[in-house]
Amino acid sequence: MLVMTILFLVPQQFVSSGIFDWWDKAQHALAFGVLMLLGFLAYPRAFWKVAIALILYGVAIEVIQSWTGWRSGEVLDAVADAVGVLLMGLLIKAYQSNWAGWAGRSN
Repeated sequence: MLVMTILFLVPQQFVSSGIFDWWDKAQHALAFGVLMLLGFLAYPRAFWKVAIALILYGVAIEVIQSWTGWRSGEVLDAVADAVGVLLMGLLIKAYQSNWAGWAGRSN
């Protein structure tokens, strides 16, 4: 998590620029999807707490970026972070329901 925070706060000159960069948003969603998966694996009974904490973390990163002077916080980045968390959450829940259905079958 510390590495992710540092990467999100590096000066803008080291990251891609553009008014709306789809790849940037995809990277945000992917990073937060991976964080959601790792958070779920570490704390499987705290699914919603992990999801909410990660969404708030994404918002906090954007706010902090806007304070730095060398980065700018973007609402759409926070939205992309939340989308990554929610999509991974849906995948986890779908996997759980399918696994529970499969594991409960008797031969």
